[in-house]
Amino acid sequence: QVEDSQLRRQIDAVRANLAEYVVPRLPRLEQSVIHNDANDHNVIVQRTATDQQQVAGLIDFGDMAHTYTVAGLAIAIAYAMLDKTDPLLDATRIVEGYHSVLPLGDDEFAVVFPMACGRLAASACLAAVQQRQRPDDPYLSVSQQPIHRTLQRLLDVQPRFAETAFRQSCGFTPNP
Repeated sequence: QVEDSQLRRQIDAVRANLAEYVVPRLPRLEQSVIHNDANDHNVIVQRTATDQQQVAGLIDFGDMAHTYTVAGLAIAIAYAMLDKTDPLLDATRIVEGYHSVLPLGDDEFAVVFPMACGRLAASACLAAVQQRQRPDDPYLSVSQQPIHRTLQRLLDVQPRFAETAFRQSCGFTPNP
């Protein structure tokens, strides 16, 4: 149980968005094996000839899972949005890059933002359990304040608005 009442309210709001925007679409989402932990510590980046950065690979395959393919994108977005001033802008850039390699469909555009928020909420719940089990482990609280701050910013963004931003950035009509 998450003791912080404000964080609990945030988690409940994320859960409501998952129920409304994600659960009805789950039967239509493609599944595959995903890395399941694409974060800044597990992504290898290289510079291109034009001095741009691009993803060259991933490390740490311990969290791999067979699940919804778009969940891999959602997880990467969740970590990228963490403690950012304009998290939706960062998410939009990642969606745009992902879509250029693996095109997204209408359902994926609709679920990726609530799924990313869900990843952060799940991380907060897991940390609460682990902190009770190991109260002297400082590693368990490293990302919790950034998650708390980020969830509040993300809850100010309507999932349909995020979907529209993602679709438009990828060249689709904003609202099908």
